[in-house]
Amino acid sequence: KMKERIVSVKKTGKLTDAMRLVAAAKVRKAQEGVEKARPFSMELQSMIKGLVKKLKGSGLESELPMLRVPEKTTEVGMLVIGSNKGLCGAYNGLVAKYALARTLELNKEGITPKIVIVGKKMRIQINSKFERGKAQYNYTEIYFDMPDTVTAKES
Repeated sequence: KMKERIVSVKKTGKLTDAMRLVAAAKVRKAQEGVEKARPFSMELQSMIKGLVKKLKGSGLESELPMLRVPEKTTEVGMLVIGSNKGLCGAYNGLVAKYALARTLELNKEGITPKIVIVGKKMRIQINSKFERGKAQYNYTEIYFDMPDTVTAKES
């Protein structure tokens, strides 16, 4: 009976290693997608900054809300993205930790952020960490499942 248990544990270890390899491949693929999109994003940001500089003081601030700078920020929304499964190391924990730190900063300013969560594991992390950290937040009850794969057609 002991030999069967040893064999079973070894098989479970092999399965876990295979799942880890698959997860690592998915992360690499996602990172490559982000790297490919970065030049476009940087160019778009610089174009928007240039437009804002040129239009500042032109009197268009009243017509274009993007150019208006509010006196005081009263509402903040946070999009917290996590995973559905636990095969991503400390990712969910770190994201929840940063979200908690930001929420506590906002609480000190008298702001209660609205939070939208993506991923099952993140919802669990947020609930537990925020309760322990005594953070005030407004959970919008809006929750999205993290898809396993995303294609250009779907987005």
